[in-house]
Amino acid sequence: MGRSSSPRPPPPRAPASPAAAARCARAPRPPASAQGPWHPPSLRCPRPHAANSAPFRGPSRTGIAALIKTSGNTVVARKTRCGIPLHRGSAICCPLVGKHHGALGPLRAGAYQALGRGEEHAAGSTRLLKQAWFPTVRRVLAILPYVPLPSDTGGTLRTLELVRALASRFTLDVLAVHRSGNDAEGFKRWLGELGVPASRLHLVDLPRVEPRETLNSTRAFLRGTPLTYVRFARQSVQDALRRVLTENGPFDIIHFDHLHMAQLLPLARQLNPSAHLVIDEHNVESQVLARMAPLSAPQLRPFLNWQFKRVERLERECVSQADTVLACSDVDAQQLRALGAKHVQVVPNGVKLPDFVPQEATRNDLVFVGSMDWWPNEDAVLRLAREVWPLVSAELSAGKLMVVGRSPPASVRALENERLVVTGSVPSVAPYLARALATAIPLRAGSGTRLKVLEAAAAGVPVVATRLAVEGLPVVEGQHVLLAESPQEFADALRRLRNDPDLCSKLARNARHMAEAFAWDGIGAGLGELYLNAPTLGRGGKNPSGTEAS
Repeated sequence: MGRSSSPRPPPPRAPASPAAAARCARAPRPPASAQGPWHPPSLRCPRPHAANSAPFRGPSRTGIAALIKTSGNTVVARKTRCGIPLHRGSAICCPLVGKHHGALGPLRAGAYQALGRGEEHAAGSTRLLKQAWFPTVRRVLAILPYVPLPSDTGGTLRTLELVRALASRFTLDVLAVHRSGNDAEGFKRWLGELGVPASRLHLVDLPRVEPRETLNSTRAFLRGTPLTYVRFARQSVQDALRRVLTENGPFDIIHFDHLHMAQLLPLARQLNPSAHLVIDEHNVESQVLARMAPLSAPQLRPFLNWQFKRVERLERECVSQADTVLACSDVDAQQLRALGAKHVQVVPNGVKLPDFVPQEATRNDLVFVGSMDWWPNEDAVLRLAREVWPLVSAELSAGKLMVVGRSPPASVRALENERLVVTGSVPSVAPYLARALATAIPLRAGSGTRLKVLEAAAAGVPVVATRLAVEGLPVVEGQHVLLAESPQEFADALRRLRNDPDLCSKLARNARHMAEAFAWDGIGAGLGELYLNAPTLGRGGKNPSGTEAS
């Protein structure tokens, strides 16, 4: 008998759960005009599982069986084997995170989660994005020494961007010390936009004067806690951490922002022993003090040397107890290993590239950008104004020296005149960089990597800096920056830029290309991958085999 040419009916399909069927029914249909080329998925997705089976336990390299196309900001699935079967032509909406309109590109797992569960994902929500890429990971607690709004310092910028990365990938709680001038309400709204409810933001106020706090602070100081660190180990802060860990824990990862908050690491280990404990070292704090002491006034040196010894002891204790330490550069990573850190991971500082677009404009000013309440910046500004600017101001007669940054002290305010402007806090440094012939950074102390260098590079502004100012960044003299140490070397470099537009263009172009490798989006993705794999490193910097992690 000849084979029938009529199509064979499809095999019966296992019915989905009532809840799943209802979700599929609610999924919007794509408009008739939403036609276009098909594109295969380009990233990992959850492994297929039946509608009534247990949820998948992690990302898998098994692809989505369906072909997917995009229309505007909507991912449209015709059919899929990932989880609950979808009606042909049903649309599942989720924000496209990446640059590529056609393929899924950098889109992480939000679309896959929506596809796998047959759910609609509203454009403003991030809940599915978190749960899909990190389904069993992870509850993270970030402990901050401040509310990072306004983000008008290098430290608050880094904190804000790393919190953004954690909030968009994990279930995040935040414990933050609330200081005068912090925008707690704004931070709460900002977290809410990332899907972190207000109940997961825990604020602790530092009391000004309270007998119990004064007694406990005195005890901590007598035990060897550095003077400027005592307030972050106050009983009220410890009580807040104890409350968060007992009422909201346990957590999989506890992220300590700055060495100041790492003092709480032993308490966290005691109350949440299974957590992977991470310290984000914005600077090697003991190194900052070691560099500051020789440059300070003679009457301050004994105090700074004494403070250095206490900070170094605290830093050794904390980094040796942490499971992972984050460093801003390879240079800092080497220093932290020398202090006893067992597992160090470089998570560099970054820049928001769209905020700093090179512009064609008249560029005559000389600019310094930085928080003026940070002593190394104050020292650099005084040196720039008193020793460098007088050598070049006549040749830069059309421009001004612009000192841009919050909290300028009296010593910096006293420098002001008609050609030297001290702005104080500004909404954005981009307009000042857009009018700059160059930025001069005569830093002599500090650690970490300088966001001011990355911002200038992203804005296409030539950089003249000390070697310390560009420490940890992949720059080459004469290709990305001009290096100078003495006032005369700074003046000579600025004259070269004034007289050689081609050199300015070359430095700006190469520096912008370098800055593109430091986009915060990529850095945040790297931190997410690190925390996804944190349990494989084990506790105390040891991996499951017992060997030291590198």
